[in-house]
Amino acid sequence: MAIPRCLRGRLFSERRESVKVVIQMKPRELTKNPRPPERQVTSGPTRCQLSGTAESRIKILFGLLLIALVLVGCTTPDLKPFASATKELTDDVATGGRLAFRPLLSPRWSGSDLLASSDTNHPFEAIASQWELRKKVMEALLVYSASLESIASSADRRKHEATDLVESVKQLAGMIPGVSTQTSAAGDLIIFGLTTTAEVKADRDLRRAVQNADPAIQIIATILKMDFGSLAMLFEARVNAELIQKSRPKIGRVYKALTAERDSVRKTVAESPSNTAAGAELVRLDNLIAGLQPDWMAAQAELTRLNNALVDGKDFFSATINAIDAWASTHADIGKALENNRLPNIALLEARAETLRQITDRLKN
Repeated sequence: MAIPRCLRGRLFSERRESVKVVIQMKPRELTKNPRPPERQVTSGPTRCQLSGTAESRIKILFGLLLIALVLVGCTTPDLKPFASATKELTDDVATGGRLAFRPLLSPRWSGSDLLASSDTNHPFEAIASQWELRKKVMEALLVYSASLESIASSADRRKHEATDLVESVKQLAGMIPGVSTQTSAAGDLIIFGLTTTAEVKADRDLRRAVQNADPAIQIIATILKMDFGSLAMLFEARVNAELIQKSRPKIGRVYKALTAERDSVRKTVAESPSNTAAGAELVRLDNLIAGLQPDWMAAQAELTRLNNALVDGKDFFSATINAIDAWASTHADIGKALENNRLPNIALLEARAETLRQITDRLKN
């Protein structure tokens, strides 16, 4: 039977030791059959020793890996970028909405009275009040995001305040038109909206708290998008009404008729310079057109301004709806990120917020 290689070293070393003992104890007997002395070989560690060392190193590395995984599992993804993007979104919605409605909220004459936009008799005071409600909704959205980021950023407060997330959802839902809330017998929050019900259970674990809140957040976001869509249609209808009022068709028809007649008389004067009657008529027409032209030019400038405001306003509301949609999608991804210990994907939210900011900057000009 073959001797395992890892045991040969031990056997050979024991043999050498026995030979050394014989040499020391019985030198005479050995001299009868002289043998060449064995060469002392100093060798490195055997394969068994090497494999044992490698195994120890592997165990150490594996242990370090487990420790690293445990440490990673104890961390919470940073939600500060989500809160920052939400703040940019809400700030731009507040600013952009005010600028978009500016053409409609200018003072209006009512008989001999000049009505300010805050006057209850102003034709667009109602739309201004509605916009103030939307601003408060966006503020509630910001408060919720800031609360979520605050809970996630503090390990000491995370377990204790994850249950407070339900209260933030309740405050946000209370600001949305068409959403109602109720507390169940078990103390859970019930959200009603769009003929849909969502139950938000409190949980001390942030991951489960966010995942429990997400169905309600999606309902809120859907209703909010619909609400901004309705507001966009109201805005478009009001601006179109202003366009009709400011177009002043009578001035346009008179101005065009006078310029056409003047062109005809001017041709006559060019063909018959001695025609004094045609010359006098040309002077009269020039004076009429000169007197009418400022009103005509002002009307055209107002129409251009309103048309530009209509385009910018429609772009603003479209960008706002897209940004809210991206915000809701990012919120859903936060629950998955907390579960998988990764950063939430906020690239789409940041891109939509940047688009909204660019439109808001355009409205400022």
